[in-house]
Amino acid sequence: MGKTLIFSVLIFLAATAQSILCSQDPIALSPKHYKVLINNPSVRVFEFRDQPGDRISQHRHPDYIAYTFGPFKRKFYLADGSAREIEGKGNDVIWSNSIVHSDENTGTTETRALALELKETSRTGKPALVLTDPVKVEPEHYTVLFENDRVRLLQFKDKPGDKIAMHGHPDYVAYTMKALKRRLIAPDGSYRDVQAEAGTAVWSEAVTHAEVNIGDTETHLLLFEVK
Repeated sequence: MGKTLIFSVLIFLAATAQSILCSQDPIALSPKHYKVLINNPSVRVFEFRDQPGDRISQHRHPDYIAYTFGPFKRKFYLADGSAREIEGKGNDVIWSNSIVHSDENTGTTETRALALELKETSRTGKPALVLTDPVKVEPEHYTVLFENDRVRLLQFKDKPGDKIAMHGHPDYVAYTMKALKRRLIAPDGSYRDVQAEAGTAVWSEAVTHAEVNIGDTETHLLLFEVK
C-alpha cells in the first residue's frame, strides 16, 4: 500500500473516530438538558436538569464526578444491555469511570446535578505552589465530600468577617452555592476582591492564597480539585 493511500486511510479513521465521539456527546444529543459552564483542555463542567419521565438517549462520558442538588431517582441503561436504578436524597456525590449509557428520570421530581468531566490532559495538572492543605489548615471550614486519584471535592463554608489562613490548591473549579464577596490575598501581600452570583463556576490554575469574607452573607462553595 502506497504512503499516500496509508495517509488517506489514517485521516479517514481519525475523522470517523471523531465523528463517533461527537455523535455520543450528551450535550450535542440533548442540549435542552445540559448547560455548559466551563470547557477547557482539562475539564468540562455542566449543569444537568430533566423532569420525571424524561429519557436521555445513549451517550458517552469520560471519567466524571457529579453532585446532586435535590432528591432523584434514575434508571441507567448500559451499553451491554444491563440496567440499574439509583436513588438519592440530594447533596449526593457520584463518581463514574468513562461510560456509555442512556438514562431515564424514573422519579417524581426534577433531577438537577452539577458534573465535572475529566479530560485526559487533566492528568498533567500542576501541583499547588505551596502544598499547604486547606483541609488541614482550616478544618472547620472545609469538608471533604469525595476523593480519589483524579479529583477531590471539597465543601467550603464561612461567615462574614472570617479569615482563612494561607493555603494551596492544585488546578480547581469553584462553584458558588450562594452569592459571595471575598478578598483573595497572595503570599506577597497583594490582593484582589471578587464577587459572584450563586450558580457561578470559575476555573483557577494552581494557586496559594489567604482569604477574607468581606461580604455580608455566608460563603458556600464546592471546590473540585483536579489531581
